[in-house]
Amino acid sequence: SDSTLNSEDDSRSSSDSGSESDSGSASSDEESSSDTCSAGGPTWFHGRVPLAKNDDQHWLSDLQCYVRSECVEAFTVKSVDFSEFGAQESETVGQVGIRCVFCAQANPDDRARGHVVFPSSISEIHQNVNDLMRRHFNMCPWMPKDSRKMYKSVRGFSSKADANANTYWADAARELGLVDIFGGGVRFWRDPTMETPADLLTRNSIQRKSLSILKPEDKSNMTDFLFLLLSQMQRCEFSIIDQQKGRRSLKVKKVGFPGVECIHCAKNGAYGRYFPISSKVFGDSTAPSLHTHEMACKWCPDEVKSSLSYLHHRVIYQKSELRGGWKKRFYEELWERLHSPQNSKKKSESDDESGLESGGEGADENACESSSGDDSSKVPEEHIENANSESESDNEVGDLIASAALWLCTQDDEEEKKMKRGRIAREAPTPASRIVYKFAVEGRGRGIVTRPKRRRLIHF
Repeated sequence: SDSTLNSEDDSRSSSDSGSESDSGSASSDEESSSDTCSAGGPTWFHGRVPLAKNDDQHWLSDLQCYVRSECVEAFTVKSVDFSEFGAQESETVGQVGIRCVFCAQANPDDRARGHVVFPSSISEIHQNVNDLMRRHFNMCPWMPKDSRKMYKSVRGFSSKADANANTYWADAARELGLVDIFGGGVRFWRDPTMETPADLLTRNSIQRKSLSILKPEDKSNMTDFLFLLLSQMQRCEFSIIDQQKGRRSLKVKKVGFPGVECIHCAKNGAYGRYFPISSKVFGDSTAPSLHTHEMACKWCPDEVKSSLSYLHHRVIYQKSELRGGWKKRFYEELWERLHSPQNSKKKSESDDESGLESGGEGADENACESSSGDDSSKVPEEHIENANSESESDNEVGDLIASAALWLCTQDDEEEKKMKRGRIAREAPTPASRIVYKFAVEGRGRGIVTRPKRRRLIHF
């Protein structure tokens, strides 16, 4: 496969070349043919790998992140490719180039010109990718329509390059396994498909971290409107790009400051991120902004928008059913959950333990009875409860969408009735709706609007 990488040596002995020729054409056609290195010579790896890394979103623009992950790749030139690039075989074979992934899937004769660049050093990879973005991707004949549409959409969100971006490009290239070689050029000094210590730490942290900001038990402590609204959000962190895009007030925040973002914008490369500075600001200012954003977001489904409009009418009587101060308590808990997820997890576990202890003797008896049975029956019960909770949440969302559709039909009927009443009212004559005032031309009231004087009736 293309993703499989193997080592190769710069200098090959004549005995090694002879053994390879005897192995037959089957082994020569394989991309993953093994090579031996001479004593004391460096061992290089060859293959193909994307340039994207996990921390790109914190240092690069949305356009650069998309190009690094979906549009370009680092690859090693083989002997069968050197004639395509117009360079000498001794100078090109084994070196690493940056090319368009869409043109790489086409036939060599049909590939567009300028689809590949060869950086002379790691520090030039940033500029080489920018050259591809400026000269090639706008006219690439093999780019799919969906990818081109996405490329144009994220291009509108590109921000000014940061001074630290060049350093990040070079460090990320070294993390991939690239290194400068003597005489110019770049090669793989290790297998880039193998995970590095940084990749292992990132993978473990992602598994521990949940992006959702809500819990199943939150539904009983808030209105249906707020629950559906916050279900469209996920946890995010403040980055360098947010400082470049945001207002002056956002630039005060530190990198890594937690916030919320629209799940629909996050999937499509748009920008819908909010970073409230306190729980009170979250409830008083950020929550209305989230509603405004979802109603105007072009990526948000119409079903969600109609359900939000419908559930907004239900807020009035649902507030009376909740305990006083529910809003303050919920946003304080949500704020603590965003800024200290581990503490909130420990708190929930301690609450569960205290609830078990408060159960009394009856709870102990039930626990003894359940433990007397088969221990393996406990695990399926937990899975059944989780499945039931998920099915209930799916049914609730379906009911909300159905209610929203019914409410929209009712609104259309009311609009038609209003239009009919308006036509009837326009046909009937209307009396004067206001009194025409006169202006005083003399006396103390000159230049001001006065009412007309009424004559006093004197009865005899």
